[in-house]
Amino acid sequence: MIAIARVISVFTSSAIALAIMASAPAAAQSQQEKLQSMAQFYAVSTYALGANENCDLLTNGEYRALIVMRDFLGREIKLHASEQALASVDNFAKGQDGWKRCLSRTKSSGEWANIDQALLIAHALEAAPNAMVADPATCDVTSAFVKLRRSEWKMAAVVHNDKYNEEPKKAQYDGLKAMFAGLIDAECARTGRSELMQAGFDALLLVEDINLLLQKNLAKKNVFTSVGSSLITSHVSKDLGVWRLRRGAFTGTYWRAGLNVYRVLKRGDEKTIFLHLTSPGTFGATGRMFITQKGRWIAEISSNLDAMEMRLSNGDNLVMEKETGNGSGAIGFSRFVLPVLAQARLDAAPVDLTLTFAYRVNDKPWSLFRDTGREADVQQVKLRQTREALAWATVPRGG
Repeated sequence: MIAIARVISVFTSSAIALAIMASAPAAAQSQQEKLQSMAQFYAVSTYALGANENCDLLTNGEYRALIVMRDFLGREIKLHASEQALASVDNFAKGQDGWKRCLSRTKSSGEWANIDQALLIAHALEAAPNAMVADPATCDVTSAFVKLRRSEWKMAAVVHNDKYNEEPKKAQYDGLKAMFAGLIDAECARTGRSELMQAGFDALLLVEDINLLLQKNLAKKNVFTSVGSSLITSHVSKDLGVWRLRRGAFTGTYWRAGLNVYRVLKRGDEKTIFLHLTSPGTFGATGRMFITQKGRWIAEISSNLDAMEMRLSNGDNLVMEKETGNGSGAIGFSRFVLPVLAQARLDAAPVDLTLTFAYRVNDKPWSLFRDTGREADVQQVKLRQTREALAWATVPRGG
């Protein structure tokens, strides 16, 4: 097997590798050239993902594109090289360590060149479904989500097509887009779906979510894609405002169980994380527990609850203060916040403690909220997880 650690020096030939991949037909490349190019793509993608942990650099589609590239290339490289060789070009830690704070473009041009190369790859992948030879509407993003028409995929491509039409990188961008489209065509022909389409899907998800937020007449919402249609009743920006990136695995338009973590555009003390709160029964209490950028906890429930409290696994109960409530029992709304003194106790609690959430309605006994989903377990979260999520959601913004 080829030891790729011997044939590349990280980033020193990334422009060359991009040129090879963008200009040379795949059949004309030697195995060495293919592996070298894949290793460079992998190095650039993992570097940008690492940097993005400490500096808000990537939007939703860009982030998903680099995740997909990392996973796709990792599998391909391991067919021809060892695990150790792959590890030698994994630059996630290098990017994370190098970007412990956001870097200036003027003072750190080399580091920013790597980010720009990663963005070029990401933008080409977002735009690729629109450049497929086959009808993209015959291929699933994954086995669980809708197929999109070419007219819908075009929306993920048009911004980048216009951007690179005005830059010297047009040839590289067009070459990469065509290459990625060919890979998607091959995956779709083989399996009926392609993970490489996730980048464009997540870009569309962000555009449609914000589009719904900005529309004033909520009774007549206009959507442009199937993604928007599935977001109408429960889009994230309705609660969080304009956002840039969501953390975690690809889930299409579905909200996740557990922590839902977002980087939102506005900075201050905006809501940035939420957990689902549900209870059994047709008229059970449902809602969300939010965490703001300053770490405040706010519960908004679609029932008029009598009381709520947050319970730590060490036995400490933190009583939430009811700010507002209307309606009767399961029909209504209530909002609770964690008071300052209780917030201080929570902030001082050890990270290995677990939180659960209790409520009381109509003078009935206390009950514990559950997570989302059928037959969901009790909603619970480690303080370590919430603090790590909050740190990720509030990193400074680069650019």
